[in-house]
Amino acid sequence: MGTEGDSFFVVFESAGDAVRCCVAAQRALSAHDWPGGVAVRVRMGLHSGEPTRNEDGYIGLDVHRAARIAATAHGGQVVLSEAAALGMQQTGGPGLTSPSSLPGTRLTADPL
Repeated sequence: MGTEGDSFFVVFESAGDAVRCCVAAQRALSAHDWPGGVAVRVRMGLHSGEPTRNEDGYIGLDVHRAARIAATAHGGQVVLSEAAALGMQQTGGPGLTSPSSLPGTRLTADPL
């Protein structure tokens, strides 16, 4: 969808797809052998909504809310809005039905 500074804004078909992508990204970042042995810890936030599509991408309060949710995360953490957590439960599929079903990740549902 776009970038702002070092942030990426991405659109997914479902909340379950978004969570799977974030978990895979966090695990890949954690497993990577970074120079000097440093750990790259990225914060991620997810929100489900219905922003308006225009020629430059997406606009609306849901876009702003997603950015604010991401800002609440700590490095290595994925924070979900209540809407995203509910969407994950509805579209998550086998093995992805709640934050507790994702061992090895820090995933929290935060009703903002």
